Parts: sequence; C-alpha cells; structure tokens
Amino acid sequence: MQRRLGPAILIISLALGTTACASTETTGATLADTKSPVQLLRNESILRLPSADVGAVVSTDESVGCDGDESVRQWNSAATITLSTTASQDPDAAIATLASSFEEDGWVVSPGNEREDDEQAVLTSGTSAAEIRLIAHAGSPATVTIEAAGPCVQTDGPDSEEVRTLDVAE
Repeated sequence: MQRRLGPAILIISLALGTTACASTETTGATLADTKSPVQLLRNESILRLPSADVGAVVSTDESVGCDGDESVRQWNSAATITLSTTASQDPDAAIATLASSFEEDGWVVSPGNEREDDEQAVLTSGTSAAEIRLIAHAGSPATVTIEAAGPCVQTDGPDSEEVRTLDVAE
C-alpha cells in the first residue's frame, strides 16, 4: 500500500513552488510562508513510524541562517523520537522504513553524512522545496531524529520583526 504525504506536500508545493531546496534564495516566499508547511512535513514524518515504536517526542522549531548569511534564512522543524523499549525495530531500521515510505511517494533518498553510531538519509522531492533529514542514534535509549528544512528565503535578518515573531511563537 502506497502512503501519501497529502496535505503537507500540497501546501509546500503551493506555498513555495516546485523548486528544489537550495542554499540560496530560490522562491519569492517569506519565512512565514515556509514555517507551517515545514512543520506539517515534520509531523507527517513522525506519523509514518508505527505508533507502538514511538516513546517520547521532543520537537524544536527555529529559523537559521543559510551559508553564513544571516539575512537569508530557512525554517527548520525537527523532532527527536525516543523509541519505546518494545519497539519492533532498531533506529537504523526505523529510518529505513521512513525513507522507504517517502520513496514510495516519489521522494529521492540519498545517504547523509554518516557519523559514528549514526545512520543518516536525506530526502528530496521534485514537487517540494523542502528537504527531510533522517538520523538514527544507536544507544540507550535509541532515538530517531527527523529534520524538515524549508528553502532559504530573504529576510531582514535575525533581529527583524518577522524572524523575532516567528521564533518567539515557538
């Protein structure tokens, strides 16, 4: 059975256009335009894990500068999921399952920068300006981190009204 990302893909595609995520401004969107779609993408990603495998979930949201330029920013929404002690899969298998479900929906899965004890995957789509990073953390407790990142967009900088309002809202 093929899973559909549905609302998150549609919102991201409509709000941001269909340009692939890049390190410089690629759309006429504002940071505010990108916040909710990126959060929806992160939340949809969490829902793709079997509920019995999910223990605690800690979510974070923030805007960050792109390529050292603080006025060009992107919205990042992340979640670190502690796998339950009765999880049916280890963290590497969990991100493989997540990656596979996105692949079924047309996303391209590429290996990320692997660090010791961390398995990573980067997901991109020709129909979304966002990118998803999946990171498995072995250990006790085992965790999976999902990071959804929107496109880089022009702002008036980290101290601008728009950025302060969006960052405070979290």
